[in-house]
Amino acid sequence: SFVHRYESIIRNVARKFGCSDQDIEDNQQEVFLKILNLKDFEYDKHIGQFRAYLKTITIHSVILMWRKVPKETSGLRDEDGTEEINELEAQWERRWRERLLQLALRSVQQNVDPLQYEAFELYGRRGMEAQTVAQQLGKSIDWVRQSKSRIMKLVRSEISRLDDAE
Repeated sequence: SFVHRYESIIRNVARKFGCSDQDIEDNQQEVFLKILNLKDFEYDKHIGQFRAYLKTITIHSVILMWRKVPKETSGLRDEDGTEEINELEAQWERRWRERLLQLALRSVQQNVDPLQYEAFELYGRRGMEAQTVAQQLGKSIDWVRQSKSRIMKLVRSEISRLDDAE
């Protein structure tokens, strides 16, 4: 569902900037309400990506929360919150990329040979030596390297597909 798909990103951005649990919940609901109340909103890939729109709404919602908090307790480092806005945008991008990577890894894992995925996980992600992985899986070093390369290509392709779909 829409909420399940985006709630962790929205919540984590607010959490990163010290919002209370109640503020995090309020922020998330505010963002979802704004999106649901758009009567004529129709996603058009050529105009821009939905994630940029969602990011803007989320950041503005957090900024509005900051403005309601007295300045001495808000934790803002500068008068207008510019540093925080820049950090929010960077945090948003990191969380978005992490989400895409996790979705892509899950998708690829479900569609490839489990042994090849294990080789990728051990050699490509955990940094084990190719020789060690080959011995552990009963395969050649070349097979381990080729498996990693093949899976990496699939993951990159899936990330690109998911990113374009947003």
